[in-house]
Amino acid sequence: MKKIVDEENLDSPKESVEFLEHCKKHDRKTRHHKSRLHKCSRVLMMLSVVMLATMAVRHYVHKRNVHRFERD
Repeated sequence: MKKIVDEENLDSPKESVEFLEHCKKHDRKTRHHKSRLHKCSRVLMMLSVVMLATMAVRHYVHKRNVHRFERD
């Protein structure tokens, strides 16, 4: 906390409205980036599930075709 007060040239936290505004601004930024990260992670999870399903289907189709050619 002391570091923030020194870096931002703010008054002591008990007396400063600017410090409160700084904390609120930081909290808004943190929540914004957290939500963006959460959305990105959900997109990547869905993408990985789709890719896994695609690879499973391709594996079983290939396996079926190999067995079909072996019988002929």
